[in-house]
Amino acid sequence: MLLIALHYLAHALSAELPSTQDVESRVVALTNDLRKAQKLDVLQSDPRLTAAARSFAAYVAKTDKLEHDADGSTPSDRAKKHDYDFCIVAENLANEYDSAGFTADRLARNFVQGWEQSPSHRENLLQPDVTQIGIGVAAGARAGEYYAVQMLARPRSQTLKFRVTNSTSSSVDYDFRKKRFSLAPKQTRNHESCVPGDITVEASGKQKPAAVRVKDGARYALIQAGGGYQIVQDK
Repeated sequence: MLLIALHYLAHALSAELPSTQDVESRVVALTNDLRKAQKLDVLQSDPRLTAAARSFAAYVAKTDKLEHDADGSTPSDRAKKHDYDFCIVAENLANEYDSAGFTADRLARNFVQGWEQSPSHRENLLQPDVTQIGIGVAAGARAGEYYAVQMLARPRSQTLKFRVTNSTSSSVDYDFRKKRFSLAPKQTRNHESCVPGDITVEASGKQKPAAVRVKDGARYALIQAGGGYQIVQDK
């Protein structure tokens, strides 16, 4: 029994112990590599999201509860607790174990590849409207066991402001984020939206509705096009 115990101890001590901060940095880089490959904007690390992710990672590592509500709160609650005022917040969780240990790069790749191969986690990774990220990695009770928390979000400070003008001689309806608006001729409406989206307007005949992705500070005009209307960016 002593020989078995000593052998186990020696094996555990031989496991590689990567720096959790190095793993976190690699997860951010790999996440951004994936987003760039999909022509999406890269994410910037935010210290408040990082603090929230690290705190929850430490909790799930200690309790071995890999659930989004493991501590009785939600990702939104944890973001607010760390003074992060958000428009969008999403969270990915993961657990990896290898008694032989990991290098920082292999552990980070395992986390990101696992998320990439899961439809719901991949959807979070490739959410087009998030702009910031926080990663927390913590060691579990067993040698070679690690837990990761990834928070992806968009802060309320990045609220979009734009305006739409009806340049036609008729009233025109348009949709933005599943809500319909109507503008009288030559009327202008100012919008503020915490989350980006498309403005759509009915086109003529069998054409698909014309759409434009809104940008902060932009001006848009509704114009006549054939028997219908189009939305264009106004200079």
